[in-house]
Amino acid sequence: MTHQNMQDPAYRQKLLTQARTARLNILVMMVFTVLNLVLYIARTDSFFLFSAYVPYLVLVFCDAHGVLAIGIVLGLLLTLLYLPPFLLSGKKAYWFYVVGAAFALDTLVMLYVEIVLGETFPLLNLVFHLWVMYYCVAGVRAARTLSRMPAFLPDPASPPADQYPPQ
Repeated sequence: MTHQNMQDPAYRQKLLTQARTARLNILVMMVFTVLNLVLYIARTDSFFLFSAYVPYLVLVFCDAHGVLAIGIVLGLLLTLLYLPPFLLSGKKAYWFYVVGAAFALDTLVMLYVEIVLGETFPLLNLVFHLWVMYYCVAGVRAARTLSRMPAFLPDPASPPADQYPPQ
């Protein structure tokens, strides 16, 4: 990234949009995960793919063993583990790493359960998991770049930024 890019308001806006989009994807994933828990409790045959797998798996496992109430609590707690990193990712880029690592672990559990134990390949679910992880990486990149940018941009009427030495 050149010094010129660091001064470009359009570049700053692009990075802000990328960080917001990453956070929005994390929020949507959490909402769909909670909705999946509700849909399971309501005994529907519906399931949102754009969601975490482990909270749903824990709910199903607990229900199969006759402890649905514990499954509900654990499923919600596992989903809520994404909330603090989501909220804090607006301030510090490394919180995107936390969400990305947690969701990568969720993806590995999903692949193990579906492929090794279930003998199926969850292609669509994998695509959506990769989507969320991609946006976590994009969020880290955008937030880290934004944190290195100057706190203010020069007045557009001032001389071009390439006339000043890099700071």
